[in-house]
Amino acid sequence: MRNRSPSKCCRWSLALLFGAGCLGLPMAHAGDLPPMGTAFSEDIFTGASLTDVQAATKVWIDRLGQEAGICSAGDIIMCSSPDEWRAAAERKEFTMAVISAVDYLALEEEGVLEPRFVFDYQAGVGSELVLLAKKGSAVKSLNDLAGCPVLISVNYQQNVPVLWLDELLAESGLPAPEIFLGELKQKEKSTSAVLPVFFGRMPACIVTRNSFELITELNPQVGQQMEVIATSPRYVMTLVCMRSGYDSVFIDRLCESLQTLHKQPEANQLLLTFSVRRFCPFEAAHIATVRELFKQANLREDARDSTTSSQEKEPEEVLE
Repeated sequence: MRNRSPSKCCRWSLALLFGAGCLGLPMAHAGDLPPMGTAFSEDIFTGASLTDVQAATKVWIDRLGQEAGICSAGDIIMCSSPDEWRAAAERKEFTMAVISAVDYLALEEEGVLEPRFVFDYQAGVGSELVLLAKKGSAVKSLNDLAGCPVLISVNYQQNVPVLWLDELLAESGLPAPEIFLGELKQKEKSTSAVLPVFFGRMPACIVTRNSFELITELNPQVGQQMEVIATSPRYVMTLVCMRSGYDSVFIDRLCESLQTLHKQPEANQLLLTFSVRRFCPFEAAHIATVRELFKQANLREDARDSTTSSQEKEPEEVLE
């Protein structure tokens, strides 16, 4: 896993998303509260409509009173790599971060973020991934995917399923996905990944088990005609963190509010937009499985880099 080159951060006004009242904090004027910027991993919105999030949040703010004031003109920033997260933290551009677990782990040793919450979905904390193929098709195991395209849709976290697929192939003694498979195609919606496989137009896909079960509830034939080739451990793919060094009193009040967010009808509507039931206090065990996945991915990449380097030197050694 190497850091990708940063892309330009996109920004939206925080005024649309966070007001003092909407956070459950005492009503106050803007100047009475510390700056409240929020940063998201760029791929957070791949599977969730930004328009829907904005609309749900606007209702939330309207109901609780926009006249409460905005938390010192913060911004929403979108970060696409650990380098961008690092730079944004150094510039103190955000207070709260909704970050992919892989990005967080890349920054963990630097101590720039303090994990506080994970998302508790309808089926619990974290998600299992499933590799699916159609029953009766040519794909019955990983080996049958040689040269085949695979669709991936896991809401808004594409890096974890790719790492998991890489691990599956490595455990079976097969090459990396970019070598072994034909192509990895990302889809924003789970139905856009599952249905092409169901209709025989694509050989396989990866989605969360929760998404697959929801699709089969709506269309039982999908469940009857699809086969699970592999299942992942439960992965927590998103963390809610606070920037280290921020005012502890305000952070404690903010976290207390987030922990009871699901009890507020207006806020609950926003959570439903992300299919989140509530904010669950972070525990180190929550990211143990994705931490191991991340560790093994780095070891495999180092091994591949070493092999490539050795192969590049062979012609010179022959000439000698």
